[in-house]
Amino acid sequence: MVLGVGKMKKKMLLSLVVVGVFLLSGFGVMAQAPGIHTISLSKPRAVESYVTESAHPYANNYDYTWTITKSGASKIRIHFTSDTEVENNYDFLYLYNGGGTQIWKKTGTIGAFWTDWVNGDTVKVRLTTDYSVTKYGFKIDQREYETASSGDVELTSGVAYSESLSATGDADYYKINVPSGSTKLEVVLDGPSSGCDFDLYVKYNQRPTTSSYDGRGYTSSADETVTINNPSTGYYYIMPQSYSGTGTYTIKATITSGGGGGSGGKYAVVVGINTYQYISGLSYCVNDANDWKGYLQGQGYTISSFLTNSQATETAIKNAIANAVSQAGSTGTVAFIFSGHGGKYSEAGLSGDGSVCYCYDGSTSSGTSGNLQDTELQSCFSGYTGKVFIFLDSCRSGGMNEVVSSDPNGANRYMATTCGPNGYGYDESSYSNGAWTYWFLEKGLVNSGSGHTDMEGNFNWAKNNYPYSGDDAPMQFDGNTGSLFYL
Repeated sequence: MVLGVGKMKKKMLLSLVVVGVFLLSGFGVMAQAPGIHTISLSKPRAVESYVTESAHPYANNYDYTWTITKSGASKIRIHFTSDTEVENNYDFLYLYNGGGTQIWKKTGTIGAFWTDWVNGDTVKVRLTTDYSVTKYGFKIDQREYETASSGDVELTSGVAYSESLSATGDADYYKINVPSGSTKLEVVLDGPSSGCDFDLYVKYNQRPTTSSYDGRGYTSSADETVTINNPSTGYYYIMPQSYSGTGTYTIKATITSGGGGGSGGKYAVVVGINTYQYISGLSYCVNDANDWKGYLQGQGYTISSFLTNSQATETAIKNAIANAVSQAGSTGTVAFIFSGHGGKYSEAGLSGDGSVCYCYDGSTSSGTSGNLQDTELQSCFSGYTGKVFIFLDSCRSGGMNEVVSSDPNGANRYMATTCGPNGYGYDESSYSNGAWTYWFLEKGLVNSGSGHTDMEGNFNWAKNNYPYSGDDAPMQFDGNTGSLFYL
């Protein structure tokens, strides 16, 4: 298809690429399947030859510290040979972390052993001796190190994940995006039933450490809970750590939102993505989001979440919808606006293909697909009896019809999409908007060009003026054709 000047085909990827991504990633399993979800954190370890040693025998009245650093390591440990020995109760061997905190102190015949894991890229070994009697001292012949994982695993509110800690000092890292208006964040670590002491650390906006955190659970058991009341909006980072012992644990973070309880309010989740982590970018999706935000606020909506670019991950969008549903209550209205890439995928167990909205992390990332399937979007509103308005300015978006057609509460749903299941949407430089956003929102609603405030009448006017046809023509999915839908 040849595009005119100032027009850019937007919001799509090649179908073969999309199918490959979803078949490999197990799209949606982690966020939607019931029960506990097992994840595999990428924490590559390597052992290498590394020699550091004292004199043999060492000298009297001696005090010296050796510093061992492996650049890029997130944790490190070292191996002492079988000859390791100092005078019992008079000469001492110490191990410190990079910050100088003592890990242990040994004396006498020590022999061969691996030290415990030490967080960071540095350990320090110190030898102190008195005025008489000397022994062999020590020799280090190997070091093992672990590089940082590719990123923090993003959790979905209320969903438990399972992993394991493999050594004392071992730690894993997670994050969760807390929407505005949330009243509580509760993080629960459920560790092995016996023989372990796992601790839990939580911090806003950056990874916690054992000395820097907003909340911690550090009892003598492997089960810990951290509660943050009235949390800030944005990411909280979570670190389970083994104080002692090894074993499998589960981690679950749950966000409690404000409002709800049948309040009958109007809440909106607005998403616009120009810049993607793995795929090509777009030009005017954030403009679309800003324009919808302003219009909805004028209609009395609270913008529960406004997510653009890197904020708009799959998990963040799902959490935002859940928060808006809770805030609006059973008699309220939730609006979900999405402007960004869209595409197709092969629906397992079903004939034909499904449609998908590409989130910022639109590839295999952090254990999830980074994308929002038609069935997943429907699941986000499953059981919600209030009204739902959905506007999608993305390619292939006409295939998202399950949100209305497969929902038991579909009579309370209305959705307008850019195009059909095989069509495209377009960025338009002359509008500085997506073409469909421009005609439906800017011309139709904001400038009252359609003369309608009901969604059905406005849609029909906008579609008649929209410059694309066939599969590129907009579609609407109205769960109750006998009643008009108003925002």
